[in-house]
Amino acid sequence: MAIIGLEGMIFHSKHGVFPEEEVLGARYEVDVFITTSIEKSGKTDQLSDTIDYSKVYELIKFKMQGRYKLLEYLAFQLAHEILNSDKRIQKVKIKIAKLHPPLGGLCNATSVEYSTDEC
Repeated sequence: MAIIGLEGMIFHSKHGVFPEEEVLGARYEVDVFITTSIEKSGKTDQLSDTIDYSKVYELIKFKMQGRYKLLEYLAFQLAHEILNSDKRIQKVKIKIAKLHPPLGGLCNATSVEYSTDEC
């Protein structure tokens, strides 16, 4: 087994429960770790024998363009969409962080981390 990571993806999105979040939006950082076998691609050096990182990125980018109230909902939905996008994916771990959230004080980020093996 191996873990493929896409780390530090930055998006500007409009998630949150406050009306100003829908207007202004915020910056989000997304990290995804995919558990899969690399037995075949480790021997063939062929993209068709592994997970295409660019397809995973595009799925995340598309989902981040939506509007969701809760990071918990977004993390759960996105993790399962990634899991179901390729039968070779065995597990997905995702962390979504809202950078500098509007909490009424200084806070670098709020985040939700979720793994599909928790189901």
